[in-house]
Amino acid sequence: MLSPDDRPSDVRTKVDEYLTCGTGLVLVVDPGEQTVAAHRRGMPSLTFGVDDTLDLDDVVPGFRCLVREIFE
Repeated sequence: MLSPDDRPSDVRTKVDEYLTCGTGLVLVVDPGEQTVAAHRRGMPSLTFGVDDTLDLDDVVPGFRCLVREIFE
């Protein structure tokens, strides 16, 4: 979850470090924008808004939720 003090370049560095170390998926939750950005190694990131469904079944079997539920 982003905090108000997180700089975009620092967040990107952390995401890259996790992916380089073998993490399959990194989620960046932005409460201010109410978005979730999904980062996967070798793929473009995807950003989901409150009206989108976050489907992570390939990483966490059965996990699916509306992004809006994260911010309720």
